[in-house]
Amino acid sequence: MTFLRRLPAGARIGLPVIGFGALVLVLVLAANGSGFPAAGTPIVDIAATNAVRTLDAANALLPIPAVTATAQARLRAAWTVDSTPGRVDALLLAGGTVYVGGAAGLFAAGAGDVLQAVPPESAPEGLSQAEGRWVSAAAPMTLPDPVAAMCPDGLRGAAAAGEASIWLVCGDDLLHATRERRFWFQAAVGPDEGLPGAPSGALLVDPAGRVWIGLADGLAILAPPPEV
Repeated sequence: MTFLRRLPAGARIGLPVIGFGALVLVLVLAANGSGFPAAGTPIVDIAATNAVRTLDAANALLPIPAVTATAQARLRAAWTVDSTPGRVDALLLAGGTVYVGGAAGLFAAGAGDVLQAVPPESAPEGLSQAEGRWVSAAAPMTLPDPVAAMCPDGLRGAAAAGEASIWLVCGDDLLHATRERRFWFQAAVGPDEGLPGAPSGALLVDPAGRVWIGLADGLAILAPPPEV
C-alpha cells in the first residue's frame, strides 16, 4: 500500500527519519498558527508522525504496526468477485439496478448481486455497444486538482463515494482518495488488500456505498468498511 499526504497544490515531501520528520511538522504548524499549513506549504509524509493513512474502518489513522494485521485483513474479507461477465467495460446504475456490460454480454445485478443476463436491446438509456464493447454515456467526473494530480499516468475511471471520498483507476492501479479538511490523501489498493485482478477502468459506487470495479476478467465489489 502507498500512503501519501497531499496539499491542495499537490506538494509532498517524504522524510525517512521519524524524529526529524515530526520536528519539521511541528515547526510548520507552529509557524502557521492555525493548526494546518498554509496552501502550497510542503508537509512531511504522514508516516513521519508514526501514523499512516489506511482504508481501515472509517478511514481512521492507525499506528504503523496495525496496518497489515488490521486494515489489509478487513479489506481482504470485504470483496465479492464474479467472473461471469468476462472483461467489464461499463457499469451503470439505472432505476436502482446496477448494469454490467462485459465481454460475455449485458447483465443486471439482482438479489444478492447475482448477475442475470439481459438482452442487448433491453439495455437502459446511457449504455450502448461500440466496436464490440459496452460503453457508458455518463459524463466523466470533474476531479479536484489535487486528486487529478494523483494520476500522472492517465485517468481511466473515477467514481465518488461522497464529497470526501473518490475512487480512481490510474493506469493499471486502483486508488482511493480521501479528504480531511483541505488535505487529500491517497491509498493504493492492490493484491495485498484483496483486489482480485487488474482494473479495466469501469467504476461505480452504489447508494449503499459499495464500490463496483470492472476487471480484465470479471467484476469485483468492495463492501464499505464497518462503522466504529
